[in-house]
Amino acid sequence: MVPLWSGGVYSDPLKRVISQAKDHQQRGGIPVLSIRLALAAASLVDECRPQGKGVLIPIPSQPRVVRRRGLDFTATLAHQTSRHLSRLGLETQVSQPFSYTRVVHDQSRLATGARQDNLHRSLAVRREPSQGWIVLVDDVVTTGASLKEAYRALTEAGHMVEGMATIATTTLRHGQSAGEMMGHRLPTKASSKLT
Repeated sequence: MVPLWSGGVYSDPLKRVISQAKDHQQRGGIPVLSIRLALAAASLVDECRPQGKGVLIPIPSQPRVVRRRGLDFTATLAHQTSRHLSRLGLETQVSQPFSYTRVVHDQSRLATGARQDNLHRSLAVRREPSQGWIVLVDDVVTTGASLKEAYRALTEAGHMVEGMATIATTTLRHGQSAGEMMGHRLPTKASSKLT
C-alpha cells in the first residue's frame, strides 16, 4: 500500500490536452501537463516527508510506441516535472531502470481484467535506479495495472517505492475513480498540504 496522488480527473479539457500532446504531436500542452504532475508529486512528498534526494521513475513506453509518437511521452513529462520540483526545493532526478521482458498490447484497447493480464510480469529492473526515495510517475491511472506492475518489479528487485503520481485519474462507470480504488488522492482536494 503506497499513496497515489493525481493532478486532476481525466475529463475535458484535461483529457483533450493529454490526448493532443500524447497522440497528436501537439507538444505545447506538455509544460502544462508537467505542472499538473509536479503538483501531484509535491503533494505526495508533502504527505510522506521522505529525506534527501528523490528519483522519478516513469512508466516505460514500448519502443514501437515511442517511434510512432516521436518521443517518450512519460519520460519527457518526468524530466519537466523534475525541473518544476527543483523550483519548489525538491531535488529529484529521472531514472529509467525498466525494460520489457516481452511485447505487451496497447492498454487503451483492453478491458479492465485484460489490462492486468496483459502487463503481468512484463517489466524487469535491468539497471539500478539512481539513489534516493522513489516515486513512480505516469500520465493517467485507469485500472492501475501499469503502476502495479512497475511497483512489483521494483519491490521484487529490493527497492522501496515511496508513492505514485499521475497527471489524471479516470472515473469508472460506478462513479469511483480508478485512483480511489488504490487509495488515491487529488491535490485539488488537498492543496493546503503543499509546503
